[in-house]
Amino acid sequence: RKCAKEIGDEKGAHEIARERAILKTTERHPEQGEAAARTTGLSRPHDDVSLQKELVRCRLLAREFALARARGSGEGSDGGQLQTALAGVSREIEKCSSCPMKDAAVHFCKVITKSLSGPEMWSSVLDACDELRDVLREHGLIVHDTVQNKKH
Repeated sequence: RKCAKEIGDEKGAHEIARERAILKTTERHPEQGEAAARTTGLSRPHDDVSLQKELVRCRLLAREFALARARGSGEGSDGGQLQTALAGVSREIEKCSSCPMKDAAVHFCKVITKSLSGPEMWSSVLDACDELRDVLREHGLIVHDTVQNKKH
């Protein structure tokens, strides 16, 4: 806020002060902070972080699942862990207010769920993972995709 004022950005300073007040209200009175966040279009930071955390975990499992299927490997191809991770993402989606991250999460879950039922749908899973990676990067997360050959 001080930096914005120093460079003469009064509108920016006001916006930062408003967001800060919402955060403080959320800490003291979660229900009031949640209502304030909804009316201003801001989501609660904890909800976003929880959603991001679940998305990253689910995305990793989805990639592993798709790559195992692409290789024809039976390893991890039942999708049980992935379905559990999708359920976790769905719970976080319900808690989170509307934002681009939530929209991306909903789309990701739909594609992955649909792909689990098809035998050769691994390429759409990888596409969904790539799209989600881009959204996560836009929100400041550093995401590196690597493929490792597991040696047994």
